Amino acid sequence: MTLITNPASSASALAVVVYRVCNRAVPDASAVRVSDLTIGGGVRVWLEPATAPSPSNWVICHRLTRQLQLLGLHAEIERDLQGLVVLGWSLPFLKHRARQLRSALHHRLADFTTTARAAVVHAAQVHARHDAVGEASVVTETCDFIGEQLRWPGRLADLDGWHRHSDLPDLQIALAHIIGLEAKVAQACNEHLVYTRVLATSVCRHITAAGDHREAQHRVLAAAAPWLRASQMLAHSRQRKGDPLPLVPGGPPATLTERLIAVSVTPHSERAARWS
Repeated sequence: MTLITNPASSASALAVVVYRVCNRAVPDASAVRVSDLTIGGGVRVWLEPATAPSPSNWVICHRLTRQLQLLGLHAEIERDLQGLVVLGWSLPFLKHRARQLRSALHHRLADFTTTARAAVVHAAQVHARHDAVGEASVVTETCDFIGEQLRWPGRLADLDGWHRHSDLPDLQIALAHIIGLEAKVAQACNEHLVYTRVLATSVCRHITAAGDHREAQHRVLAAAAPWLRASQMLAHSRQRKGDPLPLVPGGPPATLTERLIAVSVTPHSERAARWS
């Protein structure tokens, strides 16, 4: 059994990902421990009683379970509420993840106006709090703030280095569909962060030129209005255009990568191992 107390420890890719997710859900990293199970390829997560954060174990365990379910994993809380066990993929939870990704693409990630307003206001506030801070620092802090608002940049970063796979055809198709959706979400998040960098930079330069934080915000938003409208129209047109059929009924159009992965799936026995 390999114990992981930080992402650099020697452990399976799944254990590292589970640790990242749990560490983000429970900021007190010293309270979380993760280890690979010797049988079945799963992972066990538990809390150190002496260093557990202020919320009760019941609250923490359910919080961690929800975050792991969002990855499409089946996790069960131990009876003594000291931790939980990650057992494998869950098709219902994978479908839930796909729904969450589609919802993000059609709602928050299609709303560039909210990002623009939040970025401009936050950049001006950072500049006002730290008069001596440089333009680069304002841009970096504003991008971090918008990334937290979008939520998905952090969630996708947790998956770095994790090759998701299953020997069961239904699960493999679901994973291929999710990986395709994640690529679209990552691209959309990057577009929002590009806008954020441009707007935050513009705010700093307007403040330097005029010396008025509120006036700088108005000028930047007024100048950005035309291309914000164009971005909104482009996002909506991408949702309506006639692309290839979806992999699942009611889902978004399948990308070329999704279709190539799906057709490469070969039948396997239902008794095959859940992990590979």
